[in-house]
Amino acid sequence: MRLYNNRPSPYGRKVLVVAHEKQLLDRIKVIQIDPWSDPPELVAITPLGKVPAFVTDDGMLVTESTLIAEYFDTIGSGASGIPSF
Repeated sequence: MRLYNNRPSPYGRKVLVVAHEKQLLDRIKVIQIDPWSDPPELVAITPLGKVPAFVTDDGMLVTESTLIAEYFDTIGSGASGIPSF
């Protein structure tokens, strides 16, 4: 699994916190990237150049931080961090 991130991004930080809380950081390759320079590696997976961008082991792309956090919540260990209403 790969997570394309930019350190100043609050959305990227949110995703990293969830990955940490769900004990997933050892399973995720975090790639720090500058989305404003249109890096070819990021543009190849998401032409919008949006971060965070998460690619699962089977190649599925997720670019919304809330959806990435929900995905981590389902595959990680421990109590759910997503409230149910």
